[in-house]
Amino acid sequence: GIDALESPNPRIFHNSVYKNVTAGINVEGNSTNATIMNNISHDNGINSPRTEGDIRVTISSAPGAVSNYNVVFSSVGGRIYHWNGTYFRSLTTLHAAYPSVDANGIQADPKWEDPALDNFRLTSGSPAIDSAKSDVLLTPAGNHDAVGNLRCDDSFTPNTGGAPNPYYDRGAFEYVAN
Repeated sequence: GIDALESPNPRIFHNSVYKNVTAGINVEGNSTNATIMNNISHDNGINSPRTEGDIRVTISSAPGAVSNYNVVFSSVGGRIYHWNGTYFRSLTTLHAAYPSVDANGIQADPKWEDPALDNFRLTSGSPAIDSAKSDVLLTPAGNHDAVGNLRCDDSFTPNTGGAPNPYYDRGAFEYVAN
């Protein structure tokens, strides 16, 4: 997974995180002002001996933390968030306590090609397609995914992401139709 420890202002963008023993994305130890955006975190920390959930931001790191436009999913109905000392099993219950945390988040199966074989490419119909916030990576590298594919619009998916290019995909890989 991803662990920010004693790291002020961490920026965690466009990652695909799957089946870690503990929390998939973990921000702790006074790592204040974290930004966690456009990630996919799936089945992390299930029955963990330590921390559970797809995204965890501890009490000491919650001040100033922003988490949005992430896809989270637990195939067994486990805890998906640990925010400011409280566990949550759904975005609905998280939003009841913290309405602004992942306000544009999606709780759904990311529809990866074959995660059991470490293939985290998106398949048609994935909720991650054309739904990321594009202005978080204002660098030339931000226009490409983890393997160098250009960010592109899938003409069969409505653009629901944030400006200026609401067609970027969440996670490490851009959907490329066959």
